Amino acid sequence: MGSYLARRLALLLKELPPAEKAVAELILADVGKSVSLSISELARLARTSKTTVLRLCQRLGFSSFKDFRLALARESSYSLESLNLCITEEDDIPTLVAKVRQLHTEAINTALSSVDPKVLEQVAKLLLKARYIRLFASGGAAVTALDAHHKLIRMGLPSYLSLDQREQKMLAGLSEPNDVVWGFSFSGASISILEALKIARATGATIVSLTNNRNSPIARISHYSLFGVTNYLSHFTGTIEFRISQLSIVDSLFLTMIKIGLPEVYSPLQKTQEIIEADLYRRNKHNSNPEEGGDHG
Repeated sequence: MGSYLARRLALLLKELPPAEKAVAELILADVGKSVSLSISELARLARTSKTTVLRLCQRLGFSSFKDFRLALARESSYSLESLNLCITEEDDIPTLVAKVRQLHTEAINTALSSVDPKVLEQVAKLLLKARYIRLFASGGAAVTALDAHHKLIRMGLPSYLSLDQREQKMLAGLSEPNDVVWGFSFSGASISILEALKIARATGATIVSLTNNRNSPIARISHYSLFGVTNYLSHFTGTIEFRISQLSIVDSLFLTMIKIGLPEVYSPLQKTQEIIEADLYRRNKHNSNPEEGGDHG
């Protein structure tokens, strides 16, 4: 599976609806044969419709089946050195760096090609008008939640991040109908997060989730769901694709919120940026001019 498109398709496989998955599996079973098929032939072999085939192509970023087939044919027409994404003890440092770059690139491409712009816009509007935003996370997903919390603060929004299970449930129970409770999880099946979201939903709060599992309990209980990639390919690095793909979704949401929220969010963004820059300036001045005084102990 040296083809970049084929690897993207494989990474996306578990996220696809059944009809699109049948098309993807057919392509992956024989990439060489697939590039010689028409859209009608591919649809017939996959026992689905031409519309489904086109929908899969658009999910991968192509406007037509013809464009997708040409790109697939171009990649398969020459021999790419297959990059084994499993980290091994024999890998030297340049190889490790190359594999991390490939993992990041494929995870981001897959996540952003699958994101629903309408859902992204709906969540952005919801967060901008919320009375209060509570973020719940645990484990590795806490990194994504902290990044989201920081971005919400930058826009002057009332945000609070909780990583404690009991505190999450207490805050969930204190939520109100015009609040947003946002759950973060890689698996989408974290029992503590799920229980807190159920409590918050019972109060009338709106539930948003960011997970890597479209069919997870957390996604099903949410009013709005965002998703990173489903699969991870590296064994030693673990959830690197989960994390980087979620961060790419948060970045996309942040920019969407800025676009929708201007000019109101401009002032808090400017003020917080000035604070960040002033803090960095003082540190640099402090470190580079020790003779100016201060505690250097």
